[in-house]
Amino acid sequence: MMSVLCIGLFTVSGIFLSSGVQEDVEDAVRDYIFGNLRSEAQDIAIEFRHIPESLLMRNNRCSFTIVQDRGLKLRGNVSIPVELTCDDEMPGRHIVSVRVRTFDTVFVAAENLYRNKEIQQENLNPQRIETTTLHNDVVTTVDSIIGKRVNRVVTEGTILRKSMLEEAPVIERGDAVTLTVTGGSVTVSTQAIARQDGRIGDIIAVQRSGTHDRFRARVINEDTVELVSEYR
Repeated sequence: MMSVLCIGLFTVSGIFLSSGVQEDVEDAVRDYIFGNLRSEAQDIAIEFRHIPESLLMRNNRCSFTIVQDRGLKLRGNVSIPVELTCDDEMPGRHIVSVRVRTFDTVFVAAENLYRNKEIQQENLNPQRIETTTLHNDVVTTVDSIIGKRVNRVVTEGTILRKSMLEEAPVIERGDAVTLTVTGGSVTVSTQAIARQDGRIGDIIAVQRSGTHDRFRARVINEDTVELVSEYR
């Protein structure tokens, strides 16, 4: 469950300013940040640095709206644009300054993990830390790690990231596989040896058993591949 610690904040569209302007602005900002970050962090702490007086001093003829900006990074020191509209006047843009900190549970390598090592629970140490300045692809759920393998050497104490992981192959180099060839409604199969690792859907090199004939084949499951073409 995500929790939000708010130390002053801001806006939703269509709110009319009144004596509770600051509270309205802060509530709206909290909702805006929460709505954009709730899938990325367990907890969020928001500190309000500056709300312009031009926003706080407006009367009930005015309304404000947060300007949506998909490119705005909502971590660290953030400047959030707010558009203020009063009756028939041209809208004016103002900046609300906040500091946003995020916290989550990450997974740290409990030992050195060498390339192609399949990860198990005992290889991981969960740690709850501040994630404000970490890469966006830091792994925060154990289910997204177990059974995958590392695609590089990961030293003990390293925070695991999605870019360090890959699906484990269902077929490994040297495995005996069934090579199928389909023509119309007829399917013929023969035995072959995998010459590359492969996940389902990958195209790998295989060699027909007892010959030097090589082919390119698509991995269907853990023991079956389907002919694509001769290997060149």
